[in-house]
Amino acid sequence: MRNQLFAAAFPLDAEGFVDSSSIFLQHRAKHLLDPDIGRNPDESGNEHPVAIGFGKTNAQVNAINAEVRTRLKASKLIRGPELAVSAVSRSGNAQTLHFAMGDRVRFSLRHDELGVINGTMATVTHIDRTDTVDPTMHVVIGARLAHFKLSEIADELGRARLGHAYATTIYGCQGATTEHAFVLLSPSMNRSDIVVASSRARQQTKLFLDTKACDAQLRLDLSLSERRGALVEPERRLEWLAGRLSRLHVKTCTLDLTVAVPTSRDPGSSR
Repeated sequence: MRNQLFAAAFPLDAEGFVDSSSIFLQHRAKHLLDPDIGRNPDESGNEHPVAIGFGKTNAQVNAINAEVRTRLKASKLIRGPELAVSAVSRSGNAQTLHFAMGDRVRFSLRHDELGVINGTMATVTHIDRTDTVDPTMHVVIGARLAHFKLSEIADELGRARLGHAYATTIYGCQGATTEHAFVLLSPSMNRSDIVVASSRARQQTKLFLDTKACDAQLRLDLSLSERRGALVEPERRLEWLAGRLSRLHVKTCTLDLTVAVPTSRDPGSSR
């Protein structure tokens, strides 16, 4: 029953179960590679993405962003010299990101002079003063031009509060909307994650799964005797994944207790 309910709400067919995030990008994320991605300004001039990828972890999001940039550069949609920038993610993690002309970026701060808020997107047109400690980035935000020094959007540690805008974590996408959503499923996701990720798109949401990683996690739930040479059928995989995604909180430890410990109020409890 749980499998049927999940399949009805979130249809994944055999084509949906892909082997890796690279295949996910190759076959399904063509909207992410559109040169006009994100150029959908609202009345205030801020942009909303036409398509965006969603992942559970920062590592997944970084991998998707990196792969999309690689393909955009190969298509000459991102071009010119790249600038390495010390940046900070929304979750506070330090990272070094590369930006160039044509890159789609997302601000993670409110800056009234620039007219941006946390989540505002823009397209890089060019970068000046790259040979200095404080380069200037020129961008298009909606229908208007803007420019800023990296120091103007830096945190107290000097890290730019700027990131790539091709993918985002589920946590970071709450409240956001897009036309098309591409969600990379993970066994670590729970009910709240899948509800948030699958409700971001106005037109279409596509769900994808790394079957190898999923099957590896599934086998950990089997007894030692069952793990050896266990083949995971699609139906069993879907049933197991449905169980994971239906939980309020996913337990990831293989030593999780499965038997309730009686309390002092239980009739059969003993000291």
